[in-house]
Amino acid sequence: MARISCFPMLALVLLCGSGLAAQDEWKSLEWKSLEEAKKVAAASDKPIFLVAVLDTIELADPVFKKLRTRARADEDFKIFVSAKINVFKLDPNAAQNGGTSHGTDPVLVEKYGDMSTVSVYAPGANTPLWRLNAGAHKDDIFKQAREAYEKWRKDVDELEQQMKDDKELKKDPEALWKLGEAWARGGSAERALDNLDDALKLVRKADKADRRIEKWALRCAEVALSCEEYADAAKRFTAFLKEFKDSESRNEAVLGKTAALIGANNFKGALKTLEDIKADAPPEILDRARKLHEKATKGAAE
Repeated sequence: MARISCFPMLALVLLCGSGLAAQDEWKSLEWKSLEEAKKVAAASDKPIFLVAVLDTIELADPVFKKLRTRARADEDFKIFVSAKINVFKLDPNAAQNGGTSHGTDPVLVEKYGDMSTVSVYAPGANTPLWRLNAGAHKDDIFKQAREAYEKWRKDVDELEQQMKDDKELKKDPEALWKLGEAWARGGSAERALDNLDDALKLVRKADKADRRIEKWALRCAEVALSCEEYADAAKRFTAFLKEFKDSESRNEAVLGKTAALIGANNFKGALKTLEDIKADAPPEILDRARKLHEKATKGAAE
């Protein structure tokens, strides 16, 4: 009888252990904020899997629940740091009238995509290297995300391995530039610009008349802008405009500097910069300048 009485206790222990394990598994799938995920990704050199949700009540969105359940059974998910961004925005008029709102914030949607959009960020990146609208609805979304990341990462790793195997490549501006561009495709400003700047320095040192200097200086500013390093981008565009006063790319640099200043919330500076666009500039330049002017004017008024 004494032996028999042990079985219920043992079953209880196993049941509790199983419950704790399930809880641990559930916690391991906790979806962080993007800022939290960036810190973890930078420290672990892992990519981020970001999903845009309407998270009005914690974990209430059905798409998000489905995605979480799917993640538990998918090995591909394990390479990522999981993150979510809530693109919900309450409509005060609807709430005031007794209605319910399931609207989205247009600013957040422009940056992260509408509800159920999935994005993959490289370690240290501010911008995604891959994005799929309504991706959370796809049964193989984690496989797609992993393949997109690993394809990009393979290129970067191969180039960096070449640098390790052949030390002379670190003195080759074209090799450094190629590696910098690879990191730029992943949205990682710091790693991209470290290599691009080194390449530019080598070219400047070898021949101050090298035609690549003007082209590469502008490209470095564009990379900073595309990676949302707005203050750095504004400085780089300013330096380009000062050094290459007669450049055929001057209008592009002015528009780039304007966009960078808008990104940095320096709307007055952006409007001032646009004054450098001449009235006889090509229609395409004038059209882009007009759109930036509207954006800067709106920002200054808010």
